[in-house]
Amino acid sequence: MAAAQPTERTDATRAPGYDVLASLLEHGANGVEPDLARLFDPSVDPEQLRSQYVAAFDLGVPPFASAFLEADRCVGSAVTAVIGDRMGGRAGADLAACHVAAQFRHVAGLLVSDQGDAAAVFVHDVILAWLPALSVVLEEQAVPFWAAVVRQALDLASDHAGARAPAQWSVPLHPAEVAKPLGEKSGLADIAQWLSTPAAVGTFISDHDLVAIGRVLELPRGFGSRPQRIETLLRSAVDYGALSAATDGIAALLQRRREALLELSKTHVHLGVVTPWLQRLETGLEVIATLAEAARHEDEPSEA
Repeated sequence: MAAAQPTERTDATRAPGYDVLASLLEHGANGVEPDLARLFDPSVDPEQLRSQYVAAFDLGVPPFASAFLEADRCVGSAVTAVIGDRMGGRAGADLAACHVAAQFRHVAGLLVSDQGDAAAVFVHDVILAWLPALSVVLEEQAVPFWAAVVRQALDLASDHAGARAPAQWSVPLHPAEVAKPLGEKSGLADIAQWLSTPAAVGTFISDHDLVAIGRVLELPRGFGSRPQRIETLLRSAVDYGALSAATDGIAALLQRRREALLELSKTHVHLGVVTPWLQRLETGLEVIATLAEAARHEDEPSEA
């Protein structure tokens, strides 16, 4: 007997998928319907997913496009307005337009309304402009269920529009251009602020990432905002004579994210979708290399 052929996805079959994923990603912190959660993991305990959702998104990696694409990482800035405009009357300039769940719900609505071309353009130009970057970060966090949900979301979006060349589409969103913090007056606080900005460094360096780097070097954990915690890591590394090791840890993180995005370009999306993030990661590695070189000079004994 011949093997069954995989069912080709159509707009009619995609719409419920977008809707289910939107429900999960929007309401996860308020509890997940057991049957819905078990679609992704038959053995999962839905009651435990509330705290994991908070760890994944509220305290971890924010599921907002602006956090990745905007120079100030703020919801409500230019990126929010642009996405709201693209959603038209469905969301307007509502801050929710930046949330991945709202974007998936918008695509589901377009598909149900037989606006397949508009849905595919929105997926390519908006959702795939930042969802790959979110996915590769979550893969390294201690939130396997939610990482799997976001990867499933990326699977659906990339199957929908990810294999098409950018020239076929309108105006894809791109991460903002952010100047490198390598001026004469730049200090560790400036570098930390820059490293905390995904549009600058090419990835979201989470608290989980910082704890992992600090634990290896036995450095104290910082408090406050994420830029402050990154600054604390760098300053503690300086105080303990471990700045070179700390920069090695950050560089290894950036390399892993680069390799993960390159793998997505082979398995999910065309290279053009992730190229802006690869370019930012290269810049991030340049900044870290400069910081590491400065650290080596600091470690060199001075001549008598």
